Amino acid sequence: MRSHQPDDLFDEQGRLKPELQALAPQGDKRMGASPYANGGLLRRELDTPDIAEFAFDTGEPGSQMEQATEQLGRYLRVLFERNHDNFRLFGPDETASNRLTPVFDATSRTWLEAIEPYDEQLARDGRVMEILSEHECQG
Repeated sequence: MRSHQPDDLFDEQGRLKPELQALAPQGDKRMGASPYANGGLLRRELDTPDIAEFAFDTGEPGSQMEQATEQLGRYLRVLFERNHDNFRLFGPDETASNRLTPVFDATSRTWLEAIEPYDEQLARDGRVMEILSEHECQG
């Protein structure tokens, strides 16, 4: 631990030296106080469709073959269409395997690496964020 030179960082009482404390951001420059990180300062209401428009007519039990998550994908597609700059979809799994593919009629997956001709639904400005790491999502 001595290789980290703690004497340069802390005083005799073990407190961070004042000149280092002064480097910490103040006011809304602090991470938790930034309007971009503070969940509410920049929040806007979503323009949402009437959910009743997406209801299934179930009829008799077993008479319909519908997928609830695909219908949810249709609802989310309309959310994307109505909220071009204030709605994103974050998922801990592959969007298509969860039957949410209708969202790709309105947006793509966000992608910052090279996009190859064989890639599907990838774009720099995509608004679907797939995080294929359960560990990261838990964090």
